[in-house]
Amino acid sequence: ECRPRPSWDPGDRADEGDVRSWQCPWTSWIVRLDDHRAPWWQWNKLERFWVDANFFHGTFPDQLALAWGAMRSLDLQLNEIYGPLPRALGSAKNLSALRIHRNRFEGKVPAAVMSMPSLSYTNFEGNAGLIGCVPRPKGKGWHSLELAIQGTKLTGLCEGVG
Repeated sequence: ECRPRPSWDPGDRADEGDVRSWQCPWTSWIVRLDDHRAPWWQWNKLERFWVDANFFHGTFPDQLALAWGAMRSLDLQLNEIYGPLPRALGSAKNLSALRIHRNRFEGKVPAAVMSMPSLSYTNFEGNAGLIGCVPRPKGKGWHSLELAIQGTKLTGLCEGVG
């Protein structure tokens, strides 16, 4: 059975009755990120996970973030991942790019996520459930951080957190 368009793709009113306004399992894959049977749970040396627009859904568990300690670039944009951002993502000390825009993440951005020493690019756009401010740890130079927050309830950086 088909499911309606992902939440990030409202479509055009002109195509509401068109078969292209549905995503069907037999024409594309629909995968749960949090499925423990998935192979990425064993990829502990993984440095880049780029799965944008792949119909991933489910939550992003802390255990998976911990398994990806070598991660440098995490690209989950344009999927249906929901729930809070895992605090354990802060353990990926080499993470320089965090692209999670156009999902359904919610809650506050954990301070541990923003305190990663290599982080220079983030995109939180389109996650309407993200709230509050983005924690800025003391002593970290933020002059080069790209922070995209359009389409969220994030208010910007909080001074002196951590």
